[in-house]
Amino acid sequence: DNASGGNAAAASSGVDAAAAAEAINAATAKAVAAGYHWTRSAQYTQPVDVGSATSGLNTLIKGIDPEASLDSVVGGFIGIGDKEMDIEKGGSAAEQIDYHGENYALQATALQASDLKNLKVDGNTYTFEVENATSPQTDKSTAMSRLTNDILTQSMVDSEIKNFISVAKINSATIEYTNIKATVVIEDGNLKEFKYSYDGNVAELNIKVSFISASGKGAMHVDAAYTGFAY
Repeated sequence: DNASGGNAAAASSGVDAAAAAEAINAATAKAVAAGYHWTRSAQYTQPVDVGSATSGLNTLIKGIDPEASLDSVVGGFIGIGDKEMDIEKGGSAAEQIDYHGENYALQATALQASDLKNLKVDGNTYTFEVENATSPQTDKSTAMSRLTNDILTQSMVDSEIKNFISVAKINSATIEYTNIKATVVIEDGNLKEFKYSYDGNVAELNIKVSFISASGKGAMHVDAAYTGFAY
């Protein structure tokens, strides 16, 4: 009896997760064309450190831009800082946001029932976590990328640093995403609020700039939200 009761409970929670994933995917798909208010805040929890090469790289960087440093250059392309913008209804959010727009614009989620860890449903509010991801791609092959495009890939990091230092090359970048949490509020099928947060740990960043080759690491925390929808 206990075994069958347990199976019934598991089955009902599975249905809840499937229904939740379906509701969230439908609401976010509908919201993509809406107007909304977007905010994103990212802070270093561990500054970029490339060991003994730091001063050499900083000297090179300051030769290009006296106001810049390794932290600010890397911070630029990993999105450190506070951002806030009203997105106009019907336009391209990626174009309006511009820098990293494809990553930061609201995406239609493609969540699966199994993605929703620690799912709690309270009225119209869904809170859940998704599993950790290491160097995910923006191809919806991981729960992280089915939730958001707010992901850094090695090719993105490489092209970004080349924009600043043309002779630079990123040979490898291992980025670990943990504590990925989301809150979604849906009313009558319309997305009212979508918030997410995560910790990003650059476990390895191998950078070569002319004669300097270095491996570095760093970490950051990100909070982002889409609110104030206008349909």
